[in-house]
Amino acid sequence: MSGTGRINEVQGLRGIAVLAVVLFHARIPGLHGGFLGVDVFFVISGFVISLMLRRDIEAGTFRFSEFYVRRAWRLMPALAATLVMSGLLFGFLLPTALDGILWQSLVAAAFGVSNFYFNGRLDYFDGGLANPALHTWSLGVEEQFYLAFPLLLVLLYRHREKRGLAGGPILVLVTLAVLGFVAAVWQTALKSDVAFYLTWFRAWEFLAGAVVAFAVWRPHRENSASRRAIFASWLGLTLLMASLLFYREQYLFPGLGALVPVLGTALLIGAAGRGGMVNRVLACRPLTLAGDLSYSMYLAHWPVTCAIGLFVPLERLPFAILALSVSLVAGYILWRFVELPLRRGFRGRMFNMPALAVPLAMACVALGSFGVVVLGDTFWRQHPAAVAYFQNGHPTTDVFRRDRCFLTLKATINNFDPAECLPERQGVPALLVLGDSMAANIVMELKRQMPGVDVQQATAVDYKPGLPGPRWPATTVALDKYVHEKLLRENVRKPHILLYARWNAEDLQPLKALVANLVGRGYQVTVMGPSPQFYVALPFLAGYGEILGLNLVPLMSRTDRIELDKSFAAALPNAKYVSVMRILCATEGRAALAENCATRIGGELMFFDALHYTQLGARFVVQRLPLPVWSAR
Repeated sequence: MSGTGRINEVQGLRGIAVLAVVLFHARIPGLHGGFLGVDVFFVISGFVISLMLRRDIEAGTFRFSEFYVRRAWRLMPALAATLVMSGLLFGFLLPTALDGILWQSLVAAAFGVSNFYFNGRLDYFDGGLANPALHTWSLGVEEQFYLAFPLLLVLLYRHREKRGLAGGPILVLVTLAVLGFVAAVWQTALKSDVAFYLTWFRAWEFLAGAVVAFAVWRPHRENSASRRAIFASWLGLTLLMASLLFYREQYLFPGLGALVPVLGTALLIGAAGRGGMVNRVLACRPLTLAGDLSYSMYLAHWPVTCAIGLFVPLERLPFAILALSVSLVAGYILWRFVELPLRRGFRGRMFNMPALAVPLAMACVALGSFGVVVLGDTFWRQHPAAVAYFQNGHPTTDVFRRDRCFLTLKATINNFDPAECLPERQGVPALLVLGDSMAANIVMELKRQMPGVDVQQATAVDYKPGLPGPRWPATTVALDKYVHEKLLRENVRKPHILLYARWNAEDLQPLKALVANLVGRGYQVTVMGPSPQFYVALPFLAGYGEILGLNLVPLMSRTDRIELDKSFAAALPNAKYVSVMRILCATEGRAALAENCATRIGGELMFFDALHYTQLGARFVVQRLPLPVWSAR
């Protein structure tokens, strides 16, 4: 610890957390669990705030109004600049006439409730890339924790004094942390998005930091290494880095999935200042500098990533590096010219501000964010044809039958509705559609085109039949088990099976083995091959192309899908293979194929994002499938 009270190792830990998040969102390869950096921030925040509150409460100098004003002054200036600039930029980049999500999310972020807003709005098809305020959900959680935690500590200290008890409120904090963790695990299994966004299911992570502050940390302990501290630091670093490197978005989270990075962070904080190689690394200047910039860098990186990702494919490494570089520069500018001067210049004045200034400041930021979004709307009113492309690209819930027949990450196997998804009529042939969102995308159109067939649907996120189950989300694993136990038994009628998913090269061999197994058991199987895919959502390509007078589709088409289609066709002799690429794309050759893929009919688009069909697109594909083969059975 420095003489100013700054803990360099903790600051370096902040640096690791923010770099992990920024690298992950920029899609730099290798850091699969970079999103866990937010959990590291939560533990650090719980620790730091607990030290501040403990010091002031025990000294008798704590004031609620002073604490809230201080926190607001720490968070609001950089946040205000980010929200207003994001509103201005994205107000011009995106038509605000679509659904109002942009200005609503900015206003929610200004009032510190964006976690509640996004919990109610985002679903499987809302990737968030076009929403520059999505990352502020974590600030909402943090601000809400700051609102309640001081009151809890004050009550605990008063109770201790009244009873004449010694020691801090460690037992209560540990109990609350354990109970909170159990609740988070339970809610994650029930509905993971609720556990992800809502404060009371994240509070245990802050409380883990608070427990370290009260139970482990001593402000005047000697800066000397011990075997126990060195072991704790190495164990903490191992747990944290293993999480950041190997965890996957598909895994069940937060619940048990957050335990390892939280424990690793707590161990590193507890061992801070005690010497050893790990602490020397954490306290090195590059990491502590990243820690100094962490708040501004976190705020700036996501709007930058969104803006770049609207126009170029972040899957390509050069563009990922571009997003990373611009994010770092934008974060430094925000820190150097907004966060740092305001923190230094007004440090002595902020304590004289009334607590009422905090909600008034939030209201001003919300009003400013809304105003600049409305300003951008004047630009889009000049281009109604472009706005129309954005508008006709929206999916509808009844197409996918989400959370009933297509299980998203928000659903559980209990949401699956066999009566709706698996109709059975005596003497009527059945077609069982298995796969991910691509399969769900065409089911309703199959039902329209095949009125004499029971079109059955068992689809879920990442459900690529044939792949090993551990690579799927828990809900998808449960659905696959249901399919094999309930639908593919020997003593029931054998439906014709249609397999369709967002195939990649790694899916081919497992799929080939599954097809051979099903055919050997007497099933007739059809595989729909890889589909056209774009690096950027088609409505963006069409809308901006309309304004610029350019055809942007060939520049943003994934031409690797052509060779993938050929390899699937050659490897699946036991199935009736349908080349979706040939259905949608007219000619051979990479350049010609990319330029001749059907993407619109008149002014109507055939894709509502980078790969999913609109109703028009689904009808176009389904009408060109060999339907009489199934209808005759």
